[in-house]
Amino acid sequence: MIPRDTIEDLLKRADALIASIRFDNSGSIIAGHYRGGNGGLLSHDTEKAADDLANLVAKIRQFYPPVEVGAEQMQTLTGIMGDVLAEGGYRGDKRDLRLFVDRVCERLG
Repeated sequence: MIPRDTIEDLLKRADALIASIRFDNSGSIIAGHYRGGNGGLLSHDTEKAADDLANLVAKIRQFYPPVEVGAEQMQTLTGIMGDVLAEGGYRGDKRDLRLFVDRVCERLG
């Protein structure tokens, strides 16, 4: 399974690319002035690729909706993190961080 943060990064980057292509093609009104557009210099293939990517991003978002964390969930998470830290053995390097994250994830199930 692809990690959620990787999926979210992919979606953000795809959104930025799609917006940029559409801005270059069609432009928009910003602060009352027309910006971008570039006279429609994009090919139909590029426009179709952007539309295809936009459709794929929409499908991915159906399976990876944004996660909302409530106060109770956050309290549970911070409690688990505190317990794992209390076990000790962490020196503060990257391997320790990975070990810490792995132990927290194990307890979260």
